[in-house]
Amino acid sequence: MQKLSSLILDNNDVNNKLARIAFQIIEEYHNEKELFLVGISKNGFLLAKKINSLLQNNSYETNVQLIELKINKKDPFEKIESDFDLLKLKNKSVVLIDDVLNSGKTLIYATKFILDIPLSNFKTAVLSRGYKRETKGFVLLNENHLAIDVGDEPLQYFQKFKNIDVAVCANRVKGITNLIKSNTPEVILLDDAFQHRKVKGSFYILLTKFDDLFMDDFLLPMGRLRERREGAKRADVILVSKCPENLTKESQKLIKQKYRCCLAEQTKIRV
Repeated sequence: MQKLSSLILDNNDVNNKLARIAFQIIEEYHNEKELFLVGISKNGFLLAKKINSLLQNNSYETNVQLIELKINKKDPFEKIESDFDLLKLKNKSVVLIDDVLNSGKTLIYATKFILDIPLSNFKTAVLSRGYKRETKGFVLLNENHLAIDVGDEPLQYFQKFKNIDVAVCANRVKGITNLIKSNTPEVILLDDAFQHRKVKGSFYILLTKFDDLFMDDFLLPMGRLRERREGAKRADVILVSKCPENLTKESQKLIKQKYRCCLAEQTKIRV
């Protein structure tokens, strides 16, 4: 039997990869007067400090500030803390750094937190299949595209959110690869990817409408579910959408109790 082995980076490999990241930062942010390296405690902040040292060794003229974010990894929904006044990041360029040792979920929580602040530069990309479009393959949206070229929803994303990249590709793996090569986003958001087995997401959000809860539905052909309800255990968050404005706390509690029986312990429910 062939012996299985794992690829482990030695110290030289790690330093080479960190140097490459530093050079990418220099290339991407060379025109900025100020740059914030935000590291997630503890390992992410250690990486941020190493990258900052490499930037200084390469005579990077931009003023770089280091910030440490403290997140409870057992319950990342708790308040994110920092000794730095994060509101000062408004309209600034930010590089968010974490080690992503296990799942990368803390990076997702930190990303959401950072995106609540208007930033000058934080690279986000959206990848969609592009339903009902007449084009094929990978397409990165631009001002000349119509709905017939890329699909209705991707075009709406592109027109509404001017500071993100939007692409369409039926092959999600190919689409992600092309985005990483050409646009180097910090975050890639995928729609309708919960059952996509070829892509392993860092964070899964499952949406269900208030007046059409999936717990009340059935598998095809009796209902409209593509898989059993227990598949929701893969979700990190269940988001109940389109709730009435006057929804009571008691009703919210009942919905959460209804779902809790079939979800993983760590799955959060938001109504």
